[in-house]
Amino acid sequence: MPATPIYAYRYPAVSDPPNVSLHIQQLATDLETKTATTDATLNTMGATVQGHAAYLDTGTQGIASGTETRLKLRGAITGCPEVSSNAGLDQFTLNRAGVWSLVGSIRAPNSQPGDKLLWIASGASFTTGRDNSASIYGSQLYQAATVVKETRFAAGDVVSLWHYAQTGYTLGVIDSTPSLKLTWIRP
Repeated sequence: MPATPIYAYRYPAVSDPPNVSLHIQQLATDLETKTATTDATLNTMGATVQGHAAYLDTGTQGIASGTETRLKLRGAITGCPEVSSNAGLDQFTLNRAGVWSLVGSIRAPNSQPGDKLLWIASGASFTTGRDNSASIYGSQLYQAATVVKETRFAAGDVVSLWHYAQTGYTLGVIDSTPSLKLTWIRP
């Protein structure tokens, strides 16, 4: 019985006696073997190249007037071994070197007065790695901000999501949920 040149799927030769059920069974067995091998390979790749975590705040936290606040993100939506958090759930360690995409977002309560700022910092201080930010000015009806940071990090680098409000308020889960998504892109 001949086989295809790349995947070695068997098929009946012109000279083979007709036996449709046997030939379909042989082809199905070949396909299932190849699919199982491919599936095992992809599962192994997925286990070694995960690199995506997402955190969402599931409580309330006070934002003091005129003070930089490191936001707590108490609910892990998706976790992975490449990202770990501290006990306070406000600092995240990137356990894998490479280029990471970090996306932080916040929605302040509607018509909350005063300007607001959101940024992702590298390191424990709000001033380190503060190379991008998102602003909300005044008392807009929808006060949402998203900040994106794509850069190379060393294994063990720490990042955090920071927020400044000119006028203090309380972040809560209903109308103002901060979140942080951390995705490893490549070495």
